[in-house]
Amino acid sequence: MDLKIKNVDPKDIYVIDKEIEQINKKNHTKISRSKFLRDLIKKYSEQKIKNKLNNISNGENFKQ
Repeated sequence: MDLKIKNVDPKDIYVIDKEIEQINKKNHTKISRSKFLRDLIKKYSEQKIKNKLNNISNGENFKQ
């Protein structure tokens, strides 16, 4: 399954990449952006995802 997302703010991509970087450091793994987003989509509705991204960009920790 290909995941294609359009009209994404570059700020959101930066936030996602930073979160992935923290996860990879913490767990000593290499999760991809695609896998991260797929897991997130499975877990949350679209609105909840937007809220989580806003919370992350406002400095709050992301909890999976």
